[in-house]
Amino acid sequence: MVKIDRISNEHEKHTIRELKKKYNLSDRDYNIDEKGHVINISISNRNLEKIPEFINELKQLKILNLSHNKISKIEGLNNLSKLRKLNLHANIITHISGLENLNQLKDINLLHNKIIKIEGLDNLSRLQRLNLYNNQIKKLEGLGNLSQLLELQLSNNPLLDKDRKIYEKGLKTVIEYCKENEY
Repeated sequence: MVKIDRISNEHEKHTIRELKKKYNLSDRDYNIDEKGHVINISISNRNLEKIPEFINELKQLKILNLSHNKISKIEGLNNLSKLRKLNLHANIITHISGLENLNQLKDINLLHNKIIKIEGLDNLSRLQRLNLYNNQIKKLEGLGNLSQLLELQLSNNPLLDKDRKIYEKGLKTVIEYCKENEY
């Protein structure tokens, strides 16, 4: 409990206490910056079926790891305007949504989910890495506004032949294709 005492904001301190109690978190599962704000939290392998409401109260959060759970919907993150990295690897998410206010996001890991369509990323102009490996995506779409994207992983998806050929030509071709076909 030494780490909790470093948290300057009483609301965040209460939130972390609740999270520690409810999800059996250890001090290794979160980090605090020099000002006493929670900036990194990991709640993985806890069989979560939804994103804990407390997370949305950690307004200085930069890194969030909710991998290896049973989360089916991305929701309750709209106050996390400073979030830069989101890991939802190995859940059961079917749609990308709830990220509209997270315009600082640079890295999203959604590998091993059940996503069927690339959508909900239009406001993420700073996104640099997007991992959608091993989902159910058939068509290249929803990527036209991602001009800062440096890495895109779409392998092991049932892409249509035409889309697979475009993907194999590289990221720049994918972005151009999506821009041309989204209007």
